[in-house]
Amino acid sequence: RCSCKKSKCLKLYCECFASGSYCLDSCACGNCSNRQEHEDVVSETRQLIQSRNPLAFAPRVISPAEVVRVCQAFVSSNSLIFVSPAAAAIPAATSKHKRGCNCKKSLCLKKYCECFQSEVGCSDACKCRGCKNTFGAKQGD
Repeated sequence: RCSCKKSKCLKLYCECFASGSYCLDSCACGNCSNRQEHEDVVSETRQLIQSRNPLAFAPRVISPAEVVRVCQAFVSSNSLIFVSPAAAAIPAATSKHKRGCNCKKSLCLKKYCECFQSEVGCSDACKCRGCKNTFGAKQGD
């Protein structure tokens, strides 16, 4: 759960708000506005954020099943590539982060690394430097 202090839990870095849920009593946040009783403020803030970025509340991590589904769609739409159905059905080893992180000094070991926070390894989509992500370091770094 979140532990926001000054944002009133109405920013995307609040775990509860970003996931589309209200804060619970188990949260350690202060001066929270992300509650059922402030539903009008929460929905207005969500709409404002979505007007600027329509994918703001979309999941940032692709599960192995989604990776396979995307690969199968690509293979079936491209007649030049042949992959056997058995090979296409093999799921990826781990989930992948859609955009990747941009860590410069944290070595992908802090909670503000999007991959580390999502408990997935860094991938080629990441622009991190000196990656030491415990869930899977970026190859070739």
